[in-house]
Amino acid sequence: LQRPQPASLVYFKRNFCVAKFGLGPRFEKYVPELKGEPVQLGEETEAEFQEKLKIAHPERELLDDELMLKKYEASLAEPMQSGKVVKLEDEELRSYSVEEYFGISKEHLTALRDVVSGRSSDNPPDIRTTRRLDRDSFISLLAIQGRRDKSDQAFRTMSVMEDLRMELDSQVYTLVISSCKKEEDIPRARELFDNMLMEGIPLSVQCCTAMMNCYAKNLQLEEAYTLMRTYALGPERIIEPDNAIFTTLIHGCLRKENYQLAWDTFDMMRQFYVEADTITFTLMIDICARQYEAEKAFNFFDEMKFLKLPLIDYTYNSMLKVCAQRFDYFHKGFEILKEMKIAGFAPDTHSYHQLLASCGNVGNLKAADLVMDHMEADKIPITIKTYGNLLNVIARTVQRGLDHKLKAALIERSDVIFNQLQKFALDRKASGAPLVPEEDTITVPVLNNYLLVYANAMHLRQAEGLLPLFEEFGLQPNSHTYTILLKMFSRARRVEQCFDIYRQMKQRDIIPNKLAWTHLLNVCAKTKYYNNGFKILRLMIANDFEIMPKQIYLFYRALASNKVPELNELKELVWPYPKCRVFFLRPPPAYPQHPEPHTHVRPGEVKRKLKGKRWKKKSSNRKNKPKSK
Repeated sequence: LQRPQPASLVYFKRNFCVAKFGLGPRFEKYVPELKGEPVQLGEETEAEFQEKLKIAHPERELLDDELMLKKYEASLAEPMQSGKVVKLEDEELRSYSVEEYFGISKEHLTALRDVVSGRSSDNPPDIRTTRRLDRDSFISLLAIQGRRDKSDQAFRTMSVMEDLRMELDSQVYTLVISSCKKEEDIPRARELFDNMLMEGIPLSVQCCTAMMNCYAKNLQLEEAYTLMRTYALGPERIIEPDNAIFTTLIHGCLRKENYQLAWDTFDMMRQFYVEADTITFTLMIDICARQYEAEKAFNFFDEMKFLKLPLIDYTYNSMLKVCAQRFDYFHKGFEILKEMKIAGFAPDTHSYHQLLASCGNVGNLKAADLVMDHMEADKIPITIKTYGNLLNVIARTVQRGLDHKLKAALIERSDVIFNQLQKFALDRKASGAPLVPEEDTITVPVLNNYLLVYANAMHLRQAEGLLPLFEEFGLQPNSHTYTILLKMFSRARRVEQCFDIYRQMKQRDIIPNKLAWTHLLNVCAKTKYYNNGFKILRLMIANDFEIMPKQIYLFYRALASNKVPELNELKELVWPYPKCRVFFLRPPPAYPQHPEPHTHVRPGEVKRKLKGKRWKKKSSNRKNKPKSK
């Protein structure tokens, strides 16, 4: 018998058994057989190997933070190709009235209108104007008034043209209707539209689009679709629909957040009528950003390049918004910014804000600092909203589980930023400026981001102590504010504080969103407050919220072992929702049943309690004792 070898000297080899005739099993070394002829690799340098590795696995670069920071800096430092884009701007006027546009006094214009219209028999006044009083000049004035939303002046310009005996055709009606963007202007625009049809003026696509745009701007989609079905759809349509009509409807669906109707309109347009243009694709990319559909957005972006459609600054900003909504497309945002500069568009404040938002999704504070540095270098105005986005990046960085020193340093930095913003806002308010832009005032999102820093750091008292700041700036906490607090207390398993926040929301008539309900359900499941959790589920069902599996997951996990009545009650509540039936159609998971630990007891106490006897020292039986000699 051989002596067994120690564990450190045992070497395991991969062998396999070969049966030999009459010799029994024999173990030989395993040699794999390569299919085909052997490939001559030759000598390969390290640089060639790294280059092949980049082609085979491009995602490996994303793991190198230093390399990616260099790429981000190169994208930000890309020089802008000037001269490719020419922006056309309207002439700046003080009042956009007929008198100022033509350089004529009000008395002379009134006298001229009376003479030409026949209301007066005097001779026309001898006047001089800066522009010719012809139809083209009036059309240009109406176009400017329509872009500036000057509806009252547009109607007055139309009456001046009528007095000067100029032809009022479909173009004039279209420009006047397009200036009616406010809700109180809708009846006047509709009356003008009906008068045009009654006078026998042929309806044009542009006029119908202007009337539909008037409805869509004020979120009256039913009237807009009714107008389109009446005049532009079906075999008996009067006008042939173009891209502008469908774009107007999609924009109205975007404003009303009816995304499914926007997709149906887009599919109907491409399938039956016309191909999409730049504006339509850009609006659909914006909808994809709001629905977190980054893959569809990049498919639309590639399709625009394939169709050789012109890309505008709104297209690039929408793509930056897509990258800001999804953390896995964070690095794509810097590539989009580089393409934007190469195309000749200068990134504005909104573009850099989207980049900062994408940095917040991944908690990359170094990349956010790079963005801030390049905003200063490009002389982009840094506002309070910019620093609010930076506070959001700091809050997401704190959430990544840093050590105590780094977390304290980030909180101190956020305090310094907010104190400076507070001082700046108070100084602007004390200066007595008549109109302070929204970017230079402390708003609810800025305070929410500052609150998020302490909430992600799990500083409960400091976070709750920031609520009086809203009253100090004359603001009201919104649903997002209370959702942040609910998430913080839910993570800390503080049930009383969570329901206190819920009572504050009811007092302010704020309806909780899906995340707020989920945090309330989670804290009830973690702390085994099953009855309160079922009440919340009933409230969600009463408010027409769809119950999702992730909202009942913790409840089912806590009830699957031994709480049969509660489990049946949960089943009755969520059975109408097909996605939640999966939990009850399959067998319950084998979660270990951990009994509650006993308190500290003396040896033998539990055993005697089970027998039904009191715990005491057992008396000895003296009768059986042997007698001493």
